[in-house]
Amino acid sequence: MRSNFVDIVGYQFEKVHTGAIKWLLDSSNELIDHNEKSNVLRNLYKMCGILPPFKSSDIDFIECKPEFSIGSGKRVDLVIEITLNNGDLKYIVIEMKVDTIAKKDQLTATYDGFHSSEDAIFILFLFGSSQICQIPKHKHFNTFCLNDIMSAFNNIDSEHYIYRDWMDSLQVELKKGKTIKNLLPTLTNIKDKDSWRKNGYRTHFTAFYYLYKHLKSNSKNEIAWNIYSGNNNPIMNWEPGWLDKTISNKKITFYWEFNYQDLILKVKLPTEGYLSSQELHQLKSNIISIVSKNPQIKGNIARRQSIPRVYNSLYKWKFDFLTESFEEIMMKAELIIQKIHPELKKSNWEFPKSKSV
Repeated sequence: MRSNFVDIVGYQFEKVHTGAIKWLLDSSNELIDHNEKSNVLRNLYKMCGILPPFKSSDIDFIECKPEFSIGSGKRVDLVIEITLNNGDLKYIVIEMKVDTIAKKDQLTATYDGFHSSEDAIFILFLFGSSQICQIPKHKHFNTFCLNDIMSAFNNIDSEHYIYRDWMDSLQVELKKGKTIKNLLPTLTNIKDKDSWRKNGYRTHFTAFYYLYKHLKSNSKNEIAWNIYSGNNNPIMNWEPGWLDKTISNKKITFYWEFNYQDLILKVKLPTEGYLSSQELHQLKSNIISIVSKNPQIKGNIARRQSIPRVYNSLYKWKFDFLTESFEEIMMKAELIIQKIHPELKKSNWEFPKSKSV
């Protein structure tokens, strides 16, 4: 049985998807009919809510330009240049992400740096776990997740392996996100990278993003939870939980997140060392005093730190994705937040002067 070329090269590389799209749409490839190429281009315009500015017969030439330079060392993943019979040029500017998370400043730089924005549409293609992470809102970019991408390219009349392999790989990726929960009973260590790779997931980060999507679907308010990447961890943050407080004239911010399997109450400081180790420990003690009033939601204090960082764990509640249902985990997590967060809001703490820096 022939192997899928996308799997061989690596689904996680944007260049695989750029290459497949270039092969399908560029006029230099005569294996795909001109009308088929035009239909895809028109689909992209329509899915952006824009009336296509050309018919198939209006197009003279299509050139796909991967890694297109927009100056200052910046490049766009793919620019599709459409030359019309009357000499006019139209552009489809595409940024792509697989498992990395798109940033608004990158999209802004692409839009601002492209030379003919008035003749272009701008699209963000999300191929992997990036599609379920927090997606930046940019007024000039249209976001296409896997279903959208497949819809735009789905009806090309071709049995060539490049097209079929690429479309099959998109379908497999879509299925991975939907069926990942079925794998949990077969795992013994949820952080084992080799186990995830063996089951077709590129990294355990990728797997956790998909797991978080299933977890948040059990929330009373699903849109309140945002999935993204920390520096070293997959994260799902409770968006309404960012809480600014001033304690002894020091401004800090409390927040909540799932980090791997743990629900953690954390504090953000303006700079590293902004609080002393004693002051940070006092915050943890204050949290313990709140939790002690609610023994049914008892967790564990975070370990002591010699130098407080910008982001610091205060208290955590451990869950087990392999043995507990996601419905049960989310119900417990939201009960914890419901009990603790209002107490944080109304707290009026001060740091003891004897323990100040």
